[in-house]
Amino acid sequence: MDARLADADARARQGDPAPFGWFPLVALLLVALVDRIETSVIAGVLPLLQEEWGFSDTAGGAIPTAAGLAGLLVTLPAGRLADRVDRRRLVAWVVASWSFVITGSALATGFGMFFATRVVLGAADSLEGPAASSALSDYYAPKARARVYGYHRMASFAGAPIGALLGGVLGEVFGWRSAFFFMIVPGLLVALVVRRLPEPRRGDVDRAVALLGAGDAGPTPEPPAPVVGIEPVVPGDTRIRTDVRALLRIPTVGRLYVGLLVLFLGLAGLAFWMPSFFERVHGLGEGAAASLAAGIGLIGVGVGATVGGVLGDRWHGTRPGARVSIGATGQILGSVAGVAAFASPALAVRAPLLAVAVAFLSLGIPNISAAIADVLPAQRRGLGFALLNFMVALGGSFGPVTVGVLSDVYGSLTGALATLAAPMVLGSLVVLSARRTYDDDAAAVMAAALRDAHDHAR
Repeated sequence: MDARLADADARARQGDPAPFGWFPLVALLLVALVDRIETSVIAGVLPLLQEEWGFSDTAGGAIPTAAGLAGLLVTLPAGRLADRVDRRRLVAWVVASWSFVITGSALATGFGMFFATRVVLGAADSLEGPAASSALSDYYAPKARARVYGYHRMASFAGAPIGALLGGVLGEVFGWRSAFFFMIVPGLLVALVVRRLPEPRRGDVDRAVALLGAGDAGPTPEPPAPVVGIEPVVPGDTRIRTDVRALLRIPTVGRLYVGLLVLFLGLAGLAFWMPSFFERVHGLGEGAAASLAAGIGLIGVGVGATVGGVLGDRWHGTRPGARVSIGATGQILGSVAGVAAFASPALAVRAPLLAVAVAFLSLGIPNISAAIADVLPAQRRGLGFALLNFMVALGGSFGPVTVGVLSDVYGSLTGALATLAAPMVLGSLVVLSARRTYDDDAAAVMAAALRDAHDHAR
């Protein structure tokens, strides 16, 4: 056994929630941050692209939509791959590869060429997500997962306003191409950092926690009874649909997937169009509009994801379905605050209300992600997070284009953004319904891990 793995196993058996330390989180956090910054640079330079190539809001919103749909084509195979290969190598290879593809965006001579490079990058982005999310659940114990996924998702969301800000400022000063050239080096550096991580063994942390919770210093001769609700991986069955069906039979999973789809539809639509909204409605320049949108996003996501992660871990195991309840409540309150923001004509009122809305919505980012990790069996977490990313990408892809279409129909970007509240409230009710099944499904995963720990010792 690798010395780092042996040391991590010993620390996990002693109750350490971070047996591998915090460096894996930092490395994968940087991956999420750089990825989202590059993806979101386009929001900051969008007015410059429209000025140069003269395309409509619908076409502008279709750029991230097409990239997201391309990612959907590879998401499930990527999840299956994440359950079978060295995840750190997969993530490092993908990040290094898309760093080179970015050059195509910077050198595009027309809208068609630019659109095509974004589609290729959208597909590449979807390869690393399931592997990174799966690895985090094996680096960290359940009682730390809300904070872990909160910081990881926070980095991804923080990258959106940073990318918009970077694109707006660099685009205004040096031209829009400079923003894409700038992103090549960070991607290569992050790939080298990830390559230095240890590869955790799937399920080891869960097994250690299960033994600790059962009061075992080590495996006992008598294994627990078979667990109801966890379907075993069938040796030799390579069909993705077999594992997908097994995952969707877990009651909590489907509800949280649908809820996150709607949540990300709203967040992506808001993040993509906010710089353009401030430019059109309040007459700000590209740099100022991008800066204000970045400030709102950074403050809102930072506060919401941090508070949500702390509350989720503190209340986990002490209040029924706590993580699910926090996510659903935040989504409802965020939707209400968003409507209030767009109903106010004054920028001095609208900007703080938007920050409050983003903060409430962000309460669900760490908690719903951690809840999904809690109810997924270790051997299928790669595919489970691939399905999650599928839903997130689907919502994130249709958010910008939905706002763009409604803006063209209404003749009002303000009205289009306010309309996002309706589906988000409905999505929060779907999330809340998962509260009834979450605790039983999470307990089934830990019981399966305990049985697996005993089987490993026989």
